[in-house]
Amino acid sequence: SKFIDRERDRNINKRIIGMSTARLFILHKPGSWSSRLAKWATGSTAMHIGFVVDDKLFDMNLLWRRRPSDYYSPDNLVFYQCPVEITREDLELELDTSTDVYGFLDYSFFAVKRIFSLGKAPSFKGKICSEKVLDILVRYGWRNPFKSTPSPADFEKVLTPAVPELAK
Repeated sequence: SKFIDRERDRNINKRIIGMSTARLFILHKPGSWSSRLAKWATGSTAMHIGFVVDDKLFDMNLLWRRRPSDYYSPDNLVFYQCPVEITREDLELELDTSTDVYGFLDYSFFAVKRIFSLGKAPSFKGKICSEKVLDILVRYGWRNPFKSTPSPADFEKVLTPAVPELAK
């Protein structure tokens, strides 16, 4: 039944959250204005991406931040294998050293990119969540598969689900 599947998914998500090496999460909040905009611009409700390690989430908001693992509802998260090894210490170091701020103009250009069928949107000084995640992955050895600043939906296409049967 649907209830049993949801319970199974939550138990699997709890095991992923407890791991000591980083995994990626992608947030889907169907019905929210961000997910509706993402769906319109990218075809997916994926609206946010970050890392989960141990009992903490690391993501880009106004600044790079750390939150408790239950900050987002597990019903709205899909977990992915991290393509390179990143530890909690690596992400904590990023907290200590990052001077990045959120890229409001970059975010707004995802819509402009769709309206005008642009292959590549301009990049401004701020960082959106997916751009920050990409920077960290590349710093730790991942080869960038994207031609321009990716969205969380772009990441969905290239990452391996942590638990394949839970992929949306």
